[in-house]
Amino acid sequence: MNAKHQFCLLACLTGASLLLSGCVQAPKKGSGLCQGKVFSAKDINQSPTAIKQVPPKVPEAVVRDAQRLFSTRGGQGPVSIEGETTMTFVINTDGSVCDIAITESSGNQQVDTASVAAVKRWRFDPVVHDGKPVRVRVRQQIDYIIKSSS
Repeated sequence: MNAKHQFCLLACLTGASLLLSGCVQAPKKGSGLCQGKVFSAKDINQSPTAIKQVPPKVPEAVVRDAQRLFSTRGGQGPVSIEGETTMTFVINTDGSVCDIAITESSGNQQVDTASVAAVKRWRFDPVVHDGKPVRVRVRQQIDYIIKSSS
């Protein structure tokens, strides 16, 4: 692939899209830090602050699909594949993430899997309630655009 036809992934990970969710799911047994009470939006007046947000790595098969689409057009005009994965997860008292669940799929399992893998590596400042760190469930949407550079 020459430089003219490179593809890229843009992931929008804005703080504005990180929303506290009102839904609370029971933690899975035996999941270590992912045990105990989980607060919901109605219980907390503080939004989580991300200190590390690793962007998802675009799967090679998705890039190949975009390249094939570009080729079928005879290299004419830009190609763009767009979508989003929405998920909920719990931010633990130490700022780590657990109990990740996809609530709205991008329609591409590989992109969804890459999104979950990235979120597993995210870290947050602990959310504090009544002077103590607490666990809280949040909702996050990851938007992606895979496009040709021509």
